[in-house]
Amino acid sequence: MRKKIAAGVYLNTIPTKKFKTTRMVITFISKPKTTRQVASRALLTNYLEMSNEKFETQIEISKELSKMYGAGLGTGVSKKGNYSVTTFSLSYVESKYLKNTKDLLNQAQDFLKTIIFQPMFKSPLRDEVFERQKNNIITYLESMRDDKQAYAQKKLRELYFESEIQAASALGKLEDFKKLTLADLMKSHEEMINSERVEILVAGNIDEQAVYTSFKELGFKNRLEEYSLDDVIFSQKLSDVKFEDELQAGLLQSKLNLAYKLPVEFRGANHYAALVFNSLFGGSAQSLLFTEVREKNSLAYYANSSFDPFREYLMVQTGIDGKNKDKVIAIIEEQLRKIQAGEFSDELLEQNKMNLINLYISRLDSQVALIARAQTDIMFDSTVQANDWVKKIKEVTKEDIKEVAQLVKLQAVYYLGAKEE
Repeated sequence: MRKKIAAGVYLNTIPTKKFKTTRMVITFISKPKTTRQVASRALLTNYLEMSNEKFETQIEISKELSKMYGAGLGTGVSKKGNYSVTTFSLSYVESKYLKNTKDLLNQAQDFLKTIIFQPMFKSPLRDEVFERQKNNIITYLESMRDDKQAYAQKKLRELYFESEIQAASALGKLEDFKKLTLADLMKSHEEMINSERVEILVAGNIDEQAVYTSFKELGFKNRLEEYSLDDVIFSQKLSDVKFEDELQAGLLQSKLNLAYKLPVEFRGANHYAALVFNSLFGGSAQSLLFTEVREKNSLAYYANSSFDPFREYLMVQTGIDGKNKDKVIAIIEEQLRKIQAGEFSDELLEQNKMNLINLYISRLDSQVALIARAQTDIMFDSTVQANDWVKKIKEVTKEDIKEVAQLVKLQAVYYLGAKEE
């Protein structure tokens, strides 16, 4: 059931008896214009999760969650193409599993309302909490340089994407966090509460009318009805291939990452063929990159690919011995040419299709995945039933994959190697 709570605010209920918990998720969808806005929102979610006017400390929040029989609170920021999605979620045990059979709906909803609508902006502790959360994220982002795999992914994004916002992570840029003020958070909170598209999702063994009545009283104001989501997909034009080599002292394993443009529209004509292509290329243990680069030729400690259909972004990442750099690039390109020419067995194709189907089916038993799929359906105003998804994967042919592989164009190569000391 989907109902309007206010202009630009919608409730989506998913009644199901498959789970022992009810999960409610409130999402705010926006299109940031600067990386500073991205960073401010990431810091705001941390700030709201850790304290508010009613529960000023993490201990107080934990005690309140305990009163709801160990309910779980989560916040986060993520990217979907051109959009940023801010998420607040709460999971609590269904009433029939409790001794007093008390329905926790109103208590859980009130708690989320406190978290979202009552930030600690007037408390004497506000500056202390702000600085602590700000420093926590700065420390985390600075530590990412020690995670060479994550660092190489970051550098490849910066090399590939012309958009500064797309090049940044979902958290934003380190230099922006260092400049953030409490005033930035207050502005971000005001925009989130008053202006952004809101999608509320509740999944569990629920009374849909009771859920609607409860959330109708949450306090959301009308916002622009024309806040549409008709341009989710981010796309950029093809360019000359960009290369960057970086050397660091004390590096034990070199990183070689490649970025390709794969212009396939999400849930469009080639969507399912692109999913199978990625699995066959490097997205599974039965992929050509895994078997040829890692297993057969022993040229990489790991070699895999991933595809972001919301940004037409295909990434290959490898961990290698630096002396094998040119060989690895050549053999990666060779695997792509093989797929483009259809030089892979029907058996390998079927293995990868079944891997995708088995993974998809296993996620049908996840409440988190159920809501994630519903969120995607909302953003694209379309729904694909499980049976149809499986059917479309099974229908992908070798010719379909060859056609998609022909669309793949190399755009960036980033290499992180060891500096001789």
